[in-house]
Amino acid sequence: MTVQEILLHLKSSDTEEKLHAFEELYQLAAMPELYEAVVENLASMDDRVQFASLSIIIKKFPTQLQRDAKKLTPLLLHLLVASSSPVTDRAIWALTITGENSIHALIRSLTTTNDDLYKEGCIWALGRNGHIRQHPTLVVDTLRAFLHSTNPRLQYAALIALMDMSPLRPFKRLSATDYNFTVVYDEEEVIAQSLLRRQVVDAHWPKLYLELLRNR
Repeated sequence: MTVQEILLHLKSSDTEEKLHAFEELYQLAAMPELYEAVVENLASMDDRVQFASLSIIIKKFPTQLQRDAKKLTPLLLHLLVASSSPVTDRAIWALTITGENSIHALIRSLTTTNDDLYKEGCIWALGRNGHIRQHPTLVVDTLRAFLHSTNPRLQYAALIALMDMSPLRPFKRLSATDYNFTVVYDEEEVIAQSLLRRQVVDAHWPKLYLELLRNR
């Protein structure tokens, strides 16, 4: 396909036509003249189109994503509560690419919204953000607050985010010199026990983390 042909397909009202254009685009070298059309498709109501748009932006247009971070961050934050987990996953990845300010955007959203579903999405995204080492105290202290939420899903998300960035896990996202996790471990142990006792979330991770915490 030529650039103009792909552009026409990306702007088509036919979803299958759009998806075919994304498949073609994924195999080709980046075409900057198609960037805006790809971004426009982030607003699609079809999660397949959202996923394809995010995948192309991440792979083909990371420089533009960083450049347009201020404009695109609200769109990416909105996609954290998408009905499709692959879309959410890509949105989290794209937020990291926008740069270090994504940390502040996520924390601002977490602390200003009353929507627990949105808070949960932001907690998952903050836990997986690639810039946490630049702001370890801010990130950990923000997530610690949600260990004490009245919503068990927020407690669960915060527990996983904090454990996975701690020195107890093999990912080594934060070290003992980045943050003193000693007190955090005590809090996490209490929350893991509480979640298991109440049986309100999947028991796999709280059970695994409780074993790690007790054997630390």
